[in-house]
Order: sequence, then C-alpha cells, then structure tokens
Amino acid sequence: MPSTTPASWPCGSPSRLKDLGYRFPEFPLPPGQTPLGYLRELTERGVRARYGEGTLAVRARRQVAHELELIGRLDLAGYFLIVWDIVEHCRTHDILVQGRGSAANSAVCYALGITGGGPGRHGAACSSASSARRAASGPISISISRAASGVKR
Repeated sequence: MPSTTPASWPCGSPSRLKDLGYRFPEFPLPPGQTPLGYLRELTERGVRARYGEGTLAVRARRQVAHELELIGRLDLAGYFLIVWDIVEHCRTHDILVQGRGSAANSAVCYALGITGGGPGRHGAACSSASSARRAASGPISISISRAASGVKR
C-alpha cells in the first residue's frame, strides 16, 4: 500500500496544531492584555453570567481554571479569542450561529457563549480532565445560518 503521508510530515501525521506549522492571526487585544489574560477575563465574565452563584458556579470556575491552564500551555488562547469574536459578530448581527466540535462540551466554550451547552449545565459533574483536553486540543466548528450568509440553494 503506498504511503499517503505528505513529504512535509517526515515522521507521520501531526498530532497537534502547532505541529502543522500554521500560526493563527494575532487577535487584536486591549492595551496591556495578553491573549490568555483577555481570554481569562472574558471567560470569568461568562461564568458569572451563565452559571450564576452557588455550588455549580464554584465547580464551573474550577473547571474553567483547569481548561484555561491547558489552553495557555498549548498556546491556543488566540484561537479561542478568534472563534469567540466570530460568534459575537454573528450574534450582534442577528445571524444564527452555533459552535460545535470536540471542544463544544468545554466550560470555557460555554462561558464564552460559543456553545449553548456546557459541562455542569444541568448538574452534571464538570471536573473531567477529558473536557479540558477537548477544550484545548480539538477544533471548534461554527455553524452559521445559510439564510444569513446570503448563500442560495
């Protein structure tokens, strides 16, 4: 069977985004902010708005902190900010949008409003390491309403 691995990947397929050699565009940050600092600020705001107070909020904050640590370690804060910005643009222009993908069940995506559901939303435990791994490693797909995009069938 012939190899289908591109020559640019001499040791096999890349397993992480940074192995692709692609660099996401820089997200325009408020003065004095870092990508992770700004992501943390937006996420904390979202946790207050979406989880409120109480036991669930405490658990969500713990999960978000764990996910943000992993996102920071993998240098993906800018990626999450770009996805958040696209979703926010759609929402402010009344365009139906929904985030999905392997990171969709993360507390960070839920707190940012990228997805409509998140871990712990209905009382489920939100401390799983797998949720943090999904948040930091998987792509986030965005479904945007065809009607709003101007695409005709």
